[in-house]
Amino acid sequence: MSEDSNKKISFSLLNIDASGLKEPGLLLIEKVSSAIGAATYTWTRKWKANADAKAKITLSKADIEISELQERSLQRMLAEECKHQENMESITQKAIPNLDESANPKEIDDDWMANFFNKCRHISNDQMQDLWAKILAGEANRSGSFSRKTISILNDLSQEDALLFRDLCNFSWIVGASYSPIIFDPEETIYKDNGLSFNKLVNLDNIGLISLSSSPGYGRWTNSDSFEVGYDEKLYSLTLSKDGKGEYFLNIGKTLLTQPGEEILKVIETEIVDGFEEYVLNKWKNHTPKAICKISDRFARS
Repeated sequence: MSEDSNKKISFSLLNIDASGLKEPGLLLIEKVSSAIGAATYTWTRKWKANADAKAKITLSKADIEISELQERSLQRMLAEECKHQENMESITQKAIPNLDESANPKEIDDDWMANFFNKCRHISNDQMQDLWAKILAGEANRSGSFSRKTISILNDLSQEDALLFRDLCNFSWIVGASYSPIIFDPEETIYKDNGLSFNKLVNLDNIGLISLSSSPGYGRWTNSDSFEVGYDEKLYSLTLSKDGKGEYFLNIGKTLLTQPGEEILKVIETEIVDGFEEYVLNKWKNHTPKAICKISDRFARS
């Protein structure tokens, strides 16, 4: 069979309008079609087995009862698989606008892709589909960006949990080379008024998105007294003093993102929390012993 014929068969597994799409979008459709092809084959075998059994109906009462049960099972399978197909097509369609021009979906690991669609085919909520679509596009943009553990956590994530994690991510600062939610005391007004509490953070810890610490919390140590942090598209240059152990230390609060948390944060659309920038700077400047000597004027991040 020619390569063109194979492409036509692959594309026929997805009802997606490919007209006007650039190469990354076309390659993603082809990759997804290939990934779900094996699942489609497995389901087709089940369908055929049910159909063959139904064809063997005899006039005996027992056989008629069995055939009716098989028919209901077949109808249920058809309804479920149609919904799964619809979900997979929707997530793929939503992923395409998030592809970079340099994206190469061919590089996505086949096992990763199979695992991804085995889980996301059950997702019908529109907002959760958006999140799954961004994960798929992110993996196509850079293979290896999202681990299987992240996909497993995402599979168990409810919409309520996803919204809670987004609320947490709104408090994230750039600290050094990574993002960190700065949560000094989750029971303080600025956190509670914006959807957080200690119990909610415990929930995110149990899910596996964050690591929650009791007092005194987490910190970052550096080899230099100069340290950059950022929030709201701005960077601050901090001048640190040494702590009691002679090391440069910055208190970053009671939460750290786990690897899955860091990966999912990449595709979360965060919002600025009014007053949080000033709140954190004030904490660092006045309430972190021997931590901050000076905070420079803010400057825009390029």
